[in-house]
Amino acid sequence: LLVSGVLLIMLAMPMADNVLYFLYQNGNRDNWKAALAFVAAEMAEGDLVATVDTHLADYYLQSRSLDMHHLEQAGLAMVEQHQANSWFLLDLTAPDKTPQTTKWVRENARFVRDFDVVVSARRFPMEVYLYTAPIP
Repeated sequence: LLVSGVLLIMLAMPMADNVLYFLYQNGNRDNWKAALAFVAAEMAEGDLVATVDTHLADYYLQSRSLDMHHLEQAGLAMVEQHQANSWFLLDLTAPDKTPQTTKWVRENARFVRDFDVVVSARRFPMEVYLYTAPIP
């Protein structure tokens, strides 16, 4: 009986860690999948999606996204002049990789939703913003 109890504890602990890791902690990384599923459901034809990780965005959206590194270099005139909506996904790295663009997004776009993952004392932020161009 003691052996089976010890064996049960030895098996239950790793299984509990796996459940937390995959179901509640999103694998201890940013929740790109949920954030991009939300954007895909809300966006309309012609909307732009901009992020620092275009590979993930392109994969989940099955379309081309706009690289925020490019916006950092070229400026945001393209977004400001675009007649449709522009969606921005800001992860943990966005403020360091694209500081001017991130600042512009936070000042000019509307915060829509966050998909943060919190693991113990660590937070993996994932923020979705929507910029709607002014009507001419």
